[in-house]
Order: sequence, then C-alpha cells, then structure tokens
Amino acid sequence: MNIRHIVISLLVGITVLSCTGVDYGVASAPEGSVLDIEFDFSAAVNKPDGIPENTRVLMSELVSDTRYIFDAQTGFSISKENEFPVNSGEYFILSLSSKQDDYLLSGFDSFDDPENPTAISALRLEVKAMPKEQVQEKYGFCFKGIANQFLTLPPVSPCYISIDSRVPVYYRELGEQITLNLKPVELSATLNFSVNIDLESGVAVDSVFAGISGVPYRMKLMEGSVEKDNLAVSFFKMTPDNGSYTSSGKYSGSVDTWGLFSADYGDYITGPGIFWLAVVASCDGKSRIINVGLNIKEQIDEAKLMEAANDGQTWKLAVRNATFPIQNTIYISKEMIFSGGSDGVEGWIPVEDEEHPIVIEM
Repeated sequence: MNIRHIVISLLVGITVLSCTGVDYGVASAPEGSVLDIEFDFSAAVNKPDGIPENTRVLMSELVSDTRYIFDAQTGFSISKENEFPVNSGEYFILSLSSKQDDYLLSGFDSFDDPENPTAISALRLEVKAMPKEQVQEKYGFCFKGIANQFLTLPPVSPCYISIDSRVPVYYRELGEQITLNLKPVELSATLNFSVNIDLESGVAVDSVFAGISGVPYRMKLMEGSVEKDNLAVSFFKMTPDNGSYTSSGKYSGSVDTWGLFSADYGDYITGPGIFWLAVVASCDGKSRIINVGLNIKEQIDEAKLMEAANDGQTWKLAVRNATFPIQNTIYISKEMIFSGGSDGVEGWIPVEDEEHPIVIEM
C-alpha cells in the first residue's frame, strides 16, 4: 500500500512526524477532536513518493456554506489560519495535487470566502499554454497552422485527484479521531504513438517531433471531467526503437493528456484527432523538414478513451493507457531533401499545401 496521512486538528502548532512508508502532518483540534486524512495512492499508476507538493484538500458541507481548504503538507488551513474546527456534517471532499508552474487554478482563492464563496461547480484546473515562441525555441520549428487553431501544451508534471461526494464527518464524543480515506489517481492517460520511417541509403534523420490535436486542457474539478469545446495540441519527441537515426525503422513516443477527442469525420485534415509529424532529415550536408499529418479518427474511436460524465455535458477518461500504431510508412528519399516533391505518404498533408497551412519552418 502507498499511504500517506495528514492529521487536521486546529488549536495548537504543527508537528511533523514520519515513519517507514507513512508521512504525518499533525495539528491539534478544538476539544481534542482529530480529523485524519489518509492518502492511499495504491490505485495510481505512477505512485508519488510521499504527499506531492502543492496538494490541497477542499471540503464543502452539503447543507451549508461551510468550506475548508487544507495544505496537505502541513495540515493547516490555507486561508483561515486555523481559527475554526472542522464541523460535523456531510461533505463533498476534493483533493488535488498539481504543480503550480504547469497549471492554473480557477476559483480556489475564493472557495472558502464567507461572503462570496466559489461554487464547487465553478472550480477549474487548466494546463498553462505554451507561447508560440517557446514552441519554436524548444522544438526548433513552428507549427503555424496548428498554433492558429489550438493552444499548444508543453509536457506537464503529473496531477492527482480524488473526488468523494457524500462523506460523513460526525464527532460522537470529545477527543474522537475520524479517519477519511482518499484515493487519488492521475488525472491523465498516457498515449503511445509509433510510426515507421523508411530511409533511402545515405539519408539520415536528425530529429522527429510529433503533435496530437484534440487534447482537452481545462478540467471541471467537481466531476474530474473535461469540456469537448476546449481543445489543444500536445507536442512530444519520438525516438528510434533500434537507437539508430541512420537506418529505417520504427519511431515511438508518448504524451500524458487529460483525454483525446477525434474529428467528426475521418477525411478531415484539420481540427481534433490529427497526428502531426515533423521529421528533420538530411543528406550530404543539406537538411529538410518533412511535415505530414494524418487523421486517426478510427483508432481514437476504437480506443474508447472518453466516456460521458455524470453531468451529461462533459467527458471523463475511461482508460489510462492507449496505443496508436500509425499504419502509414513515411518514405524519405534523397530527391525529397534536395528538390522537394512528394512526402511519400498517401493521405498525409504535404508541406506545400497552402489551402491547409499546417506548415513547419525552421
């Protein structure tokens, strides 16, 4: 079991204790009552070491406006300076671990505002977009057409979330300790991609980068669900399975996302569900970027990544890992590098297609 604890009590100062496999953040409570929040990461695929940094626990009593936000590292309230007990009652409880540099939190600052608290349904988590200039700096090229359609997302750190909608917290006697068991899991799924690249003798690959469009970037935390209207593209690097950039073979890469939506139709060459590829190939000192894109609607639909959330308006991940082997093979010849011409992949977007300006430039 991968279990961590914080103990919320709210009168005296904090003491931090530890033992093998368990971390405790301890603070005292009025009349000796103690609320022990236990984090069980056994259901997480990538289990964290201890309680992740910037973990918050939000509690909202169902029949009143009573709200609490706790810092899981200390057990202290974030905004009310421990001037109140956790009242008996039935609660909606949300725990969230998210690195501040990668994400934006909406509604948290006023969640427990006694005058104008944020509605639980309004709490949002959003991946910070990557500016176009950072895309070019990081990857050495610019997906101009994609940037015009979508936000671009960088690789981000893992998030963990637990949602419990009706949790009883009732103290029956003084000094009683109540233990709540939260079971956070990753917010994301790992999407694995592979593609075969066939090289003419003398042609070498310098680098391969990929992007997948149709990635949600804003999450409704009450449901742990995403909106289909807020989509982006995520970039990632692909590397040769055999370790050689000078011979033909399969290239693979993966990216963690909150889901993936396909295009409405399989013949669309823009919009969600398009796998983008940029291969920088060289021969005799000259290099060229081979830019292609492929609608993978059929594979995305077969993966059954998403399912409808309880609100009937948003979507949740149904699986945590999916693999998309691209069936088309890219053939790169010397002629393509020196004189342009076909990209060698049927159904993929050529660089010269100005009607659909999904173009990569150095």
